[in-house]
Amino acid sequence: MEIFQYQYANNPLLREYVRLVGAKKNPKSINEITYLPIQLFKKHMIKSGEWQTKHIFESSGTTGMLTSKHHILDLDWYDVLSEKIFNSRFGKLEDFLILGLLPSYLERGNSSLVHMVNSFMEKSKNGIHFYLNDFEALANVLSENKFSDKKIILFGVSFALLDFIQSYQSSMSNLIIIETGGMKGRRKELTREELHKNINAAFPNAEISSEYGMTELLSQAYFDSGWFSVAPSMHIDLREITDPLSTESGLKRGAINVVDLGNLDSCAFIATEDIGKKYKGDDQKFNVLGRLDISRLRGCSLLYL
Repeated sequence: MEIFQYQYANNPLLREYVRLVGAKKNPKSINEITYLPIQLFKKHMIKSGEWQTKHIFESSGTTGMLTSKHHILDLDWYDVLSEKIFNSRFGKLEDFLILGLLPSYLERGNSSLVHMVNSFMEKSKNGIHFYLNDFEALANVLSENKFSDKKIILFGVSFALLDFIQSYQSSMSNLIIIETGGMKGRRKELTREELHKNINAAFPNAEISSEYGMTELLSQAYFDSGWFSVAPSMHIDLREITDPLSTESGLKRGAINVVDLGNLDSCAFIATEDIGKKYKGDDQKFNVLGRLDISRLRGCSLLYL
């Protein structure tokens, strides 16, 4: 609540949006919070306070699409936050060999995902291992470490993982595959269940996970046992699809609102274009079902049925 009051006072865009929609300036509970539409990152420089931009994260999108830009004050803050969230889910980075199969993100540049994975590689101190389209080199690294005591994490964009498993399969048990979504128009969209089933067929003994993150958020949620677990710096709420200003709680399904306390310097209250549901009896778990129909197709979307 303190962060909302700070950002309302120091973020002109949030303040104007609250005024235009007639929302409360001084919300008394989280159900009265106003969430800024995520589309505004495409046309506005979103900052809370006056400070000089040190870095800009840019969304992937597709050719000709207007992309989101997230202005960053402190990259070290992002590195520390993402590492803490990773550690809370998987364990210490130094215990892992980190690999990245993220061709579309590497090609575009200014990707928050590439920056995060690169930071993880540096902190694990096992070298920088990005693979653009060199499946043979990736297969060699996996084969060389099949019986290693060190655990391996492979971050991969969905279409590249599907291309990779057409030529390489393994029963290695020390592997965690974290798919980051995204067909980028190169393959037919799949549900997450279908995607994981395909990957699991090629790596039957590996753990298959997902990362829920985006350019507009500095925090991430990771998939475990069929659900995303909310990071300590996040809160997930659902809104009515037909009423974006609804404050009704207890929805089974709806559009996802995210509180990301990592976004101290931009906006911590984001109304996304994702559709989701919460796990019954545990507010810290949620699932992503797809995208709102009115949304443009974005690179990280998965099909909503």
